[in-house]
Amino acid sequence: MPWPGVGGTEHATLRLMRAVGEGFRHTAFCLDDASSVEAFFRHEGIETGRWARRAASYRPSSST
Repeated sequence: MPWPGVGGTEHATLRLMRAVGEGFRHTAFCLDDASSVEAFFRHEGIETGRWARRAASYRPSSST
């Protein structure tokens, strides 16, 4: 999830995870400084992962 706090996107994501039903493994990836979001999903039994926010780069990638 791209935000550090719990809001509408997180609740909608949880509803979608529940609607899909069993037979799928769900993982919510949260920003590494978003402990409240991580706790929200873990409380609901959803596996979580962490990722670090990166600054946008406007340099073209080298494809050599």
